Amino acid sequence: MNFKTTLVMLVLLAAIAGAYLWMSSAGPRGASPQESLPDTLVTGREFQSITIQQQDQTLTLENQEGQWWQTQPVRFPVTGETVETLVNAGLSLVPRKVFSYDDESATIAPGEALSTLGLEPPRATVTYLSDTGTHQLLLGTYSVAGSAYLQLNGDERVYLVDPTLHNAVLNADPKSWRPQTLPTLDANRVNRITLTGGPQDLNLTRAEDGWSLAPDGGERADDELVTRLAMMAQHLKPLSYVSDAPDALTQYGLAEPRATLTTADATGARQTLRLGQDADLGGTSVYATWSDTDEASPVVFVLPADPINELPRITADLLRDPRVVTASPGTIRGQLVNRVGRDTVEINQSPDGQGLAFVEPETGYDPDIQRASRWLTTLTRVEPTGHVRAPREAQAPIALIELRLTGGRSEYVRLYADRDGREDVLLAVRESETVAALVPSEQVAPLLAPVVTLRDRNLPDVGPIEELRLTRDDGEAFNFALDPQQGWLPQNDDFTDQWHADRFKELGDWVASPRVRSWTALPELPRGPTARLSLGQGKPAYVVNVDQQLGQRTDLPGVFRLPEVIAPLFGEEYRQKLVLPYRPDQITRVTLGIESNPDSPNLPPAATISRNPQGVFVDAQGNRFDNQAQCAALLNTLAGLSAKRIIPARLPEQRQPPIRFWELATDDGQTHRLQRDNLGVWSLNDLTFFIEAEDDKLLKQLDTAWGKALVSP
Repeated sequence: MNFKTTLVMLVLLAAIAGAYLWMSSAGPRGASPQESLPDTLVTGREFQSITIQQQDQTLTLENQEGQWWQTQPVRFPVTGETVETLVNAGLSLVPRKVFSYDDESATIAPGEALSTLGLEPPRATVTYLSDTGTHQLLLGTYSVAGSAYLQLNGDERVYLVDPTLHNAVLNADPKSWRPQTLPTLDANRVNRITLTGGPQDLNLTRAEDGWSLAPDGGERADDELVTRLAMMAQHLKPLSYVSDAPDALTQYGLAEPRATLTTADATGARQTLRLGQDADLGGTSVYATWSDTDEASPVVFVLPADPINELPRITADLLRDPRVVTASPGTIRGQLVNRVGRDTVEINQSPDGQGLAFVEPETGYDPDIQRASRWLTTLTRVEPTGHVRAPREAQAPIALIELRLTGGRSEYVRLYADRDGREDVLLAVRESETVAALVPSEQVAPLLAPVVTLRDRNLPDVGPIEELRLTRDDGEAFNFALDPQQGWLPQNDDFTDQWHADRFKELGDWVASPRVRSWTALPELPRGPTARLSLGQGKPAYVVNVDQQLGQRTDLPGVFRLPEVIAPLFGEEYRQKLVLPYRPDQITRVTLGIESNPDSPNLPPAATISRNPQGVFVDAQGNRFDNQAQCAALLNTLAGLSAKRIIPARLPEQRQPPIRFWELATDDGQTHRLQRDNLGVWSLNDLTFFIEAEDDKLLKQLDTAWGKALVSP
């Protein structure tokens, strides 16, 4: 490029720039420039509304108690950023130039000029209502100089201004003004919830004592679950906004929504969420509308399906509080149970707060702390299996319960028998509620059990004990005295060196600090083998059913269950009782056999074992036995056989046939007949007893071995 060409281009650029500057300063064609410019076109510190009119559509934004809403053509919240942009755009409108068509210097008609500038009619009208008044702006076209034309309503002048407001209004999509998170009510202040469209319509209300499924408070709801339900309508984050057309609700399944959730608080504020059809084939999103009134909003948006898709499946049973009482164990101070037609049991915390005490009827006893504590907290552990309508007033309860709590509060529960006659289920009804919990009978059985089951398992002290006498109905008697140095010592003269004093010491230690396993509901001790333990002159005695491990103390009403390690001590043989006080070499003959009876007429013959002069075991014909070791083992076991426990003689009809027998002849000319029945009971002459388990096992093995060869040794 030569110098001449460069010079020409520079001249052209200068001319164009000059023309641009002239045009921008000259204003629109035919207008007369005005020298005086206002400082700003919109003023105010607090704005109440902004209205935008474009062609046939009007958009109105209103500030309602600090929240900006779009109120025309639909009602829906808008973001604070949207309002801030529009307000700042208005406040920043400082005229760059101002022109007029009403003076003599104007060269064209005002109407023709305003139409050219997009002001007749205006492209948009923006009306601000602020604390300084109403400001209505008519927006025209953009100028070639990066500005835009604008008029004030009632002012014929045309202003050349920064295009920020034009950009915000003329290029805006109202959907972009919608919030990413919808406004919400405080879940802690919500006191009414309505859910429709699911398996059943739900109307929940909240009072001081919590949520209820019925307006009258007759069906208690689970506070935590209801709060979670209310939270489903909080902080909703639409994925996108899809429609504002009222006639489009049917298209999205919102004319008849799958579920409608309405929450309200004490101020009257409410919010309604409606769910339509799935927004995608995978069911991960759903169409919805939201409003702060009972009316459906036409604004349709898309929400994530989780967790709000659970709304159509929520039922009263899912929200019902399953607890029979709401009290926690730590708040319980007492309980009164009126077993209708029977008695009343009342246990309260002791005045010093350190224990529990009977109020009625067992005023003379202390309750067992562990059992009474569980009795007091029985209703807090009940787990209902379902709920039904509460019984009518015509059905009488079987128990009335008052659970006393801290702060002087109480909870009341009525127990009813099941209407269908089931014995494994009871009905529990809270005061003023219209539903009954189906309660497994065993879970509330302690509340209906006799009061003796709550007595302290530590029996009252009877003072120092220095002598004990144990007698049994088999005629056995054992006397022991307490020696300060050696403990309990036997006082009987016979077999003194063979007494089991260590076992009796266990019984003596228990008597010094008696603790039973539990109290029973039995009015008296069942019949059976008994033992009586006397504690000395002027003191009570224990009477024990040995087989059933049940006992009584003569100074106390009621029957208790003995500890498992103590009960056998009442049937113990405290001195060794020799059944056959002979040595093996003193036994001259043993005959083994099965005693005949009507049920076993055809029995094998008995086998006889004897010792010849050479000390060899032979049969009745003098034939030598091959199993000499077994013969010796049999005699060694029978010699010195002792009873572990003497029991009352059995009646003939109580014996179990067939019965094995061992007939022994001894060198003193005596004959002894030892028998064993199928229940392991042994007898010798008139003595009936049990032997040690090892002896019983060995004799049974030997008897079996001999039984296989009773005919041929």
